[in-house]
Amino acid sequence: MFALSEALSHVGFSTVPARTVEEAESLLDELGLVVDMLLVNPGLQEARVAGKRLRRRNPALKIIPLSRYAESPRQRRRRG
Repeated sequence: MFALSEALSHVGFSTVPARTVEEAESLLDELGLVVDMLLVNPGLQEARVAGKRLRRRNPALKIIPLSRYAESPRQRRRRG
């Protein structure tokens, strides 16, 4: 997660990395920030709820789902 933050920072994005939804919301409140883009694990219910709350602050918020899922070599061979 923090490697992604570093990569995004390297290409000009300002990032606020957090380990949990609660930590992210706390940081944003503490810093008084409004975010333009939220990267979330789509499998986490609390991430979806946080996205809705953050979208109230910024209706143009882009929510981008990320997943650690990767197809294994075995699965690729089965697909053909």
